[in-house]
Amino acid sequence: MTHNLSETVQGNRKLAFVARNWAAFFLLGFLILFSFTGKGFLSITNFQNVGHLAVIAILMASAETFVIITSGIDLSIGFVMGFSSVTAGKIIQILYAAGDGMSPVISIMIGIFAVLILSLIPGLVSGVLIARYKVPPFIATMGMWGITNGIALKICKGFPVATLPEALTRIGNGYLIYIKPGESVSFFGLPHGVGNEAIREYIRLIPNSFIFAGIILLILWHLLRNT
Repeated sequence: MTHNLSETVQGNRKLAFVARNWAAFFLLGFLILFSFTGKGFLSITNFQNVGHLAVIAILMASAETFVIITSGIDLSIGFVMGFSSVTAGKIIQILYAAGDGMSPVISIMIGIFAVLILSLIPGLVSGVLIARYKVPPFIATMGMWGITNGIALKICKGFPVATLPEALTRIGNGYLIYIKPGESVSFFGLPHGVGNEAIREYIRLIPNSFIFAGIILLILWHLLRNT
């Protein structure tokens, strides 16, 4: 009897362990599968590309965590991000095209600062509707989803925002370390005088997006842990 009870307890513990970590098992399974079926899947370059593309989803999920913890839901978060991106791009584009001796970095900083303020408005409106007027979060944020999506499409007219400063591309798609084997190592950009056409000759490590995301995640972790 005792032996059977012990086996049952051990079996339940194993099931509980699998239930808690099923996502990790699925991830491990996919890693094994794609390592055999995908050429270059286990390369550093591929993992950096996957991580770089996942940064936006990671940041949005981190922000959504605060909403879900309070038993809420925000369906508009992706469309608010789209609205913010399009608005920032348009502001930077206008300032950059205007010229007048303005540094591209200054136009980028103004665009980012302006959109950080503007992007507070959708959240504020949704928050007031939910907290003040008792509109269900599902309904309020679904409405904001449509509003921000419509405004973004109106601003960009359905086309990507182009003609942006090259510095913006270097910041968003750049890397911390650039290594040309046997020749040089540089940080936060290619060595002076080297054009983008030579970038394939360099080993690139740690995308800038990882650094930005890491800083933001540390701040959010601190807030969750200490407030």
